[in-house]
Amino acid sequence: MLRLGCYVRYCDDFVVLANDKRALWDVRADVAAWLASLRLKLHPAKCRVYQVGEGVDFLGYRVWPDHRRLRRASVARFRRRRLALRASWHEGRTDLSHIRASLASWNGHAKHADAWRLRACLAAFDWLAA
Repeated sequence: MLRLGCYVRYCDDFVVLANDKRALWDVRADVAAWLASLRLKLHPAKCRVYQVGEGVDFLGYRVWPDHRRLRRASVARFRRRRLALRASWHEGRTDLSHIRASLASWNGHAKHADAWRLRACLAAFDWLAA
């Protein structure tokens, strides 16, 4: 095992933190070598070494030392999903309980980010009438 000092892991996503950029490049090389022994590899576009002040893309959020935001792509995807839910409700293909469950799920994800204004918009069901 690599015995990484400070890291966060969830399933197959992980973030390694260190004060020295050179050490992080070494960790990246070690992780790549270890994964190669398992016939796996790091995603070339998603594996980066950068300063925390730039924000870390992790688990659907953009994370900084003092706050979290939802990824723009996640918000855009949910807006499209909300339009599809409204259309299917108007066409009678879905019921209000399914819509509430979908909104509750997304709200549960969004409440871990600094997205109070966006969540306030979701609290109202007036968008179904439009």
